[in-house]
Amino acid sequence: MKKYDVYYGAYNPNRKDYINSVLDEQRDIMIGVEESANKDNLRKRGLILGVGVMIILSVLVIYKYK
Repeated sequence: MKKYDVYYGAYNPNRKDYINSVLDEQRDIMIGVEESANKDNLRKRGLILGVGVMIILSVLVIYKYK
């Protein structure tokens, strides 16, 4: 990361580049956290879906043969 010295003028031309680089780094970090959370939750979602399908099929079989 590039650090800039103090600028005492009316407008610092380097500031926009610095702010954009910080925002890009934060966005990349947030995307990485979301991707890792999705990988962890994918197994749980699959398990919940599988159990839900089994329950629905069991209820339908019981209802049909009752």
